[in-house]
Amino acid sequence: MFVPGLLFFLRLNIVFQPLNDTIKENHVSF
Repeated sequence: MFVPGLLFFLRLNIVFQPLNDTIKENHVSF
């Protein structure tokens, strides 16, 4: 049953997406 892990991963992805965008804006070299 991979569904709970997948939902957890999607939730983490939704939580960290804005933070990832700010990192990309601050460090363009990445």
